[in-house]
Amino acid sequence: FGIIDYFDFTLFSSSFGYRKPHPLIYKRAVELSGLRPAELIFVGDRYNEDYKGPRDSNIFSILKFRDGNQYPEAFPDDIVMIKSLNELLAFLG
Repeated sequence: FGIIDYFDFTLFSSSFGYRKPHPLIYKRAVELSGLRPAELIFVGDRYNEDYKGPRDSNIFSILKFRDGNQYPEAFPDDIVMIKSLNELLAFLG
């Protein structure tokens, strides 16, 4: 996607030893960032791993809707959903 340059760090579960939605992977992301959980934004296209997991760790989460993925029948009232990364840029302003 050509977006890797926008990130200060990356964390891959394949090399970390815990897979999302295990809380330790989000805790490690917080440690690597040097910020508080509430200062981070987590974006992903899987509800449990990329939205609910980070949110349960007090990280603001944005769900990128993707056709073919399974999502719950109802979403939280305050969910932020995008359909493209361009929408993410607009949200971040």
